[in-house]
Amino acid sequence: MKFTLGIRSQLGAGIILTTLAGIGLIGLLSVKIVEMRSVNWKISEAENTVRFVRFLFARLPAAGQTKEDALRKAALAAEALKQAGINAFRFTDTSGRELLQEGFSVKTDAADQIFFSQGVKIHRIGGGWFSGSAGEALRVTASLDTFAQKNGSVDFDVPLADVNQDLALVKRFVIAYALLDSVIIIAIGFYFLSKAIINPIKKLDDAATRIAAGALGERADVAVENEVGSLAASFNRMAGRVETEIKRLCRVNLDLVNAEDELLRSRTLAAMGSLSAGIAHEIGNPLGALHGYLDILEKGGADKDGERDIIRRMIMEAGRIDSIVREFLELARPSAKAAAAVDVNALLKDTVAG
Repeated sequence: MKFTLGIRSQLGAGIILTTLAGIGLIGLLSVKIVEMRSVNWKISEAENTVRFVRFLFARLPAAGQTKEDALRKAALAAEALKQAGINAFRFTDTSGRELLQEGFSVKTDAADQIFFSQGVKIHRIGGGWFSGSAGEALRVTASLDTFAQKNGSVDFDVPLADVNQDLALVKRFVIAYALLDSVIIIAIGFYFLSKAIINPIKKLDDAATRIAAGALGERADVAVENEVGSLAASFNRMAGRVETEIKRLCRVNLDLVNAEDELLRSRTLAAMGSLSAGIAHEIGNPLGALHGYLDILEKGGADKDGERDIIRRMIMEAGRIDSIVREFLELARPSAKAAAAVDVNALLKDTVAG
């Protein structure tokens, strides 16, 4: 047996899938917007941090500085980075030699560059559209050189743990909102679906079933102002025309039956007239002969031999009349079945067995 879904199930499934898809897409976009704004805020913080480090290096004298002086600058900037919550960094001098490094790993997973401006280059480590997080950290690489002096460069990682925590809260809120919104939308959709489509169609189906059963006066009571209501109005007009046509055909059929009966009576009377005329013609001749013979006998104009001959002729004419009457009786009598031999023993056995 082939399984088929009703129109309620099909439209309901469409409403559910459309609602879930739409709200899911909106939720995903909302989370991504929050993620992008949070990451942009982190980029802005990283820029400010670079400006502060550059300010520290620019305020300290650079002329005739030794390696120890460069290390003191890097240590002071490192302390500022730690105060800003940055614990992974590396300072290099103008020749690219490492001055100071703490918690910084040069080797990282694949990183995408997301920002570059005024000597500041930022890559995002991890993350992406379908990763489920903003990423592990922002890798910031910035030059500390100014127009007045050369100070080398700094690399540091801005952690994104707080951004991921905020995103987790946003995701939970979006999921709860999406479920509640989906339930409300689906409930409202099913209500209007039943009121505007399913119930009117059910009324149409019931009316069609009753009309098919013979209740020609039935109509679909559908009062909705949409395509289904227009269909119901057309259905009612069609049912009215069908009722009118069926009643007209019944009258025509009754007239035909009456005409057929009248024709049958006319044919019967005509046949009876023909039959009566035939009988009268066939019997009239022998009766005329009988009357003639009786008239002769009444007048006594014949001798004994003549009387016997007349009586014999009368008997013959009476036989003719009797033969004609028997022939007409045979025509009117139902034909008898031909006799056939019957096995009485077998018939009795079948009767007893039954």
